[in-house]
Amino acid sequence: RLAAKYNAKAQRRKEMGNNGAIIVYFSLIRRAPSHPAGCPYKLYAIFPNFAIGRVTTVPRYYPAFIDVRNRACLVVGGGALGEEKVVKLLECGASVTVVSESVTPAVADLAARGEVRWERRGYRDGDLSPAFIAIVADTSDEALNRRIADEARERNIPLNVVDVTHLCTFIAPSVARRGEVTVATSTGGASPALARTFREKIEASRILEYADLAPLLADVRAEIRREGLRVAPDDWQACITERLLDMVQSGDYDGARGVLAAGLRAKSERADSP
Repeated sequence: RLAAKYNAKAQRRKEMGNNGAIIVYFSLIRRAPSHPAGCPYKLYAIFPNFAIGRVTTVPRYYPAFIDVRNRACLVVGGGALGEEKVVKLLECGASVTVVSESVTPAVADLAARGEVRWERRGYRDGDLSPAFIAIVADTSDEALNRRIADEARERNIPLNVVDVTHLCTFIAPSVARRGEVTVATSTGGASPALARTFREKIEASRILEYADLAPLLADVRAEIRREGLRVAPDDWQACITERLLDMVQSGDYDGARGVLAAGLRAKSERADSP
């Protein structure tokens, strides 16, 4: 009876769209073996992927990098966080519209120079219609957050509501960049602080310095292809060495190129071979 009661409540809350519903699965009710007959029954409850209180399951996000060049991107909110999102989108070549009654001086300057479009008002239904992706940076109005999320779902537009994970259809990772290499870390919204810790550890380590090899690797890869040679991924990786990195960082690009190309040729086979 208890199982039926709790699961019925959970189902009603689910139907009402309550993401905080407590979902409990009861698997077995029997007398506790350590108690004599006549003592109360012991209740065994299983919580697969759930914890008491709010549902704590984290979506298994599909990691991807999105090309937003010349794509319409909407940012709702023009405060400091909105400015951060605008700048990052512009760095990636996006066409940005900001909807906000007020913006930071930096965003206002971008708008004055024609680098972003500023709609000086609050959000209106339909603002999402031209958007490729959308970001809600001002999340102070919970009802508005929900309204935008509902519209994004109806229009099938990827949406990020900053720090309101259950309304997001995509989340922004913590990013470390060096040259052509981007390393993105995400905890699925479970702990932004942990994602930031990963980023800072990566930035402070020797690992990210290997990004300095990206231009050389791209250059030699094109050369190997022109020669009609095929190199296995494991052999490519074996040629990416500390010695190669030291040569590039010391300015000996030509020497590093020669070492890499020779190593790859030694491990290669003709692309047209059986």
